[in-house]
Amino acid sequence: MKRPAPWPRRLYAQLTLALLGLFLLVALAFVGLMHWSSSRYSAEVTQRLNSSLATYIAGREPLLTEDGVNHEAMSELAHLVMTINPGVEVYLLDSEGRILDHALPEGSVVRQRVDPAPIRALLSGKAHPPVMADDPHSPQGRQIFSAAAIKVGGRTRGYLYVGLASEEYQTVADSLRGSHILRLTLAGVAGIAVFGVASAALIFGVMTRPLTRLSERMARFQREGLGIEAETTHGDGSEVAVIAHTFDAMRARIDEQLERLKETDRVRRELISSISHDLRTPLASMKGYLETLLLKEDTLSPEQRRQYQEIAHRHCDRLTRLVDELFELTKLDAGRVTVHWESFSLAELLQDVTQGFMLEAERRGIELRAVTADGRYPVCADIALIDRVLRNLIDNALRHTPAGGHVEVTLSHGERGVEIAVADSGKGVPDTELPHIFDRYFRGSAASDKPEEPGAGLGLAIVKRILDLHGSRIAVTSTPGSGTRFSFPLPSDRAA
Repeated sequence: MKRPAPWPRRLYAQLTLALLGLFLLVALAFVGLMHWSSSRYSAEVTQRLNSSLATYIAGREPLLTEDGVNHEAMSELAHLVMTINPGVEVYLLDSEGRILDHALPEGSVVRQRVDPAPIRALLSGKAHPPVMADDPHSPQGRQIFSAAAIKVGGRTRGYLYVGLASEEYQTVADSLRGSHILRLTLAGVAGIAVFGVASAALIFGVMTRPLTRLSERMARFQREGLGIEAETTHGDGSEVAVIAHTFDAMRARIDEQLERLKETDRVRRELISSISHDLRTPLASMKGYLETLLLKEDTLSPEQRRQYQEIAHRHCDRLTRLVDELFELTKLDAGRVTVHWESFSLAELLQDVTQGFMLEAERRGIELRAVTADGRYPVCADIALIDRVLRNLIDNALRHTPAGGHVEVTLSHGERGVEIAVADSGKGVPDTELPHIFDRYFRGSAASDKPEEPGAGLGLAIVKRILDLHGSRIAVTSTPGSGTRFSFPLPSDRAA
């Protein structure tokens, strides 16, 4: 008897743990998003509020003249601004972003150049705040800023670059990350998560209780095996109740399915045996005649050698045909054959096919006729596949028609398009065999009359599958002792 699964492996526990993990991920994502968005919001507000700061400073005194940098004015203005607002840093840049002057302590500036692209983007109005630029205090750092173009003689000679997040400002901002408000936020998120997980655990317990009972019923079914009576359940229409009802119905059908599996296995073994026999017979015959040719090469007459070679060749043809039919039927069953629709004359195709069987019909002493009346009988189908259908039907008719008989293929217009019929004057098919003639490897009682040329039982199966691809249904009528007639329609091509 299988023991109940440990608590961590039960559905109730897995749902609770999954929800707990989801809450933690959502909480972390929420805190991270809040921190990122608040930082971006603060940076945007600061940059927008101080957007005119650099312009105001640059307008107080000329910082760049034709003679160069006005260091005295730059130092005075920078100290004044940094005294009023210690969070800013003032730099004078040339047009390429090189730092010309600043009022910071010696050695505190580690960059000698600021990329001017963000400055130009902000001044042109193409960029939306917050716009970040290089921080001269850090080799890799970036900061928000205010900037103003300094023009001399109508040309931009440099920029006044005011950093709005100095090193001291960043230190204070970093310390605020552990502030009381942030701790309250985290505590609130944790409380909500705990409450949500606890509530969900209770809900999951109620929801999974019917599923637990169903699991116990299935375990009992596994122990007791087949044939036990199904329990009467009064479900509430929920998914679990539907599953329970389906389980009872499934259990009632398992016996029937097992019987079908046994029958399928029996048919499979018979098919394997049939294929093995069909392959082994021509191989053994070819081997026998070829060995005879090798062992008695000096004693056989030329006529005997040729006779043995022809017999071996016929068996080789039979083996090749069987392998080709097996391969073709496998592709049809696997759905790997695509119908290439095209318009063509069915009458012309029929003439070509029957012409190819004329010598075989004469050899057998059978009259082969193609009745097409007048007209081309244009149809829309796959010409290669329909060619295969006609060849298989005519070949089947010739093999089951005795000498002196006839095989007739007719075309006519019908309600469903062009009707094709292949009729022979052979022995016919008994009524008990008609439902099975399109099964693969089926050989009727008439096949035993000609053991020298047994068929593989694949030709008609291929015909049916090809016509199924065309949406056409083949019909067969047979009168024992008078012959058999196969017929099927193909859609007419009205535009032809």
